[in-house]
Amino acid sequence: MTGKKLLKILAISASAIILVFGIMGVWLLSMLPGPSKVKEAVQSSVAQIEKKDAESSVKTQTSASENASENAAANTVTSASDASSGKSHMPMEVIYEDFANPSKPLVETCRDLAKAGESGFFPKTQNRTAVKFMDNIASSQKDPVLESVAPVMRYVFRLPGVGDALHLIKGANGDDSLIQKAELYRHFYRAASYLQSNAAEMNQVIQKSYNLHMLSKAVALKPQLASDSSVMSFCEQIEGSLLGNQKVNVEEQVQEMRKFLQDAGIDEKSIGFDANYRSKVEVDLGKGHFSVSDPWLKDLVSKGMM
Repeated sequence: MTGKKLLKILAISASAIILVFGIMGVWLLSMLPGPSKVKEAVQSSVAQIEKKDAESSVKTQTSASENASENAAANTVTSASDASSGKSHMPMEVIYEDFANPSKPLVETCRDLAKAGESGFFPKTQNRTAVKFMDNIASSQKDPVLESVAPVMRYVFRLPGVGDALHLIKGANGDDSLIQKAELYRHFYRAASYLQSNAAEMNQVIQKSYNLHMLSKAVALKPQLASDSSVMSFCEQIEGSLLGNQKVNVEEQVQEMRKFLQDAGIDEKSIGFDANYRSKVEVDLGKGHFSVSDPWLKDLVSKGMM
């Protein structure tokens, strides 16, 4: 066999392989959910959250007053219905107007730190839901304990590619073409690729948010701390490092947090502070989803805070 014939056979074989992979790629893409399906999934999740929140409220009111249980349940279901009709801020609305909006500050915890004592999340109750979290973010008067978690969400939704993906999802009308699906996953992969290359930056954002969250929980436990200038200065120091995307020494931050809690007379365990916690980002881009997780973030989700 001559070299010319061998090259010709190899070229034909390569073309066949490319064609097969091309067909497989189109088939796989056709099986993946498009912008409309992603949009439907979010709306479905909202409905489930509201139903769960209504059922939880019914149980709480029932245990508080056995004789008035039926009325309490009826009132709660009505409230949930009002929320679903537009009185509650929907996740996608908050995502577009706040999380993905670069004109909004990355964090605003210190401004409302004095309200930490009124927080509905800590230490009074542990049953916050995603709907309430979104309502808080949309409010001009924020719960600082909840707001301290928001920088992580804003960072993720402002990653390269995420804004373009959201634009496709927002404009979805139920008839997704292969081109639209390809565009959606191209943007998702762009964001995932950025995160994989900048994991250290993301870890810094999460670690700082963790410290800010613990500081706000400390003030929720002892509201008088909000009037202490040194506490406010410490809050603004952490917040400033987030706003300025400053690289900080994590070990030094941990020691500063421990000293702050010790000086404030607060037991680390009483607010759930773990001196051994270190942010460790895990990026997951699977069928129909793009998620970023971390031990602390997983804990917040398990508690129903996000």
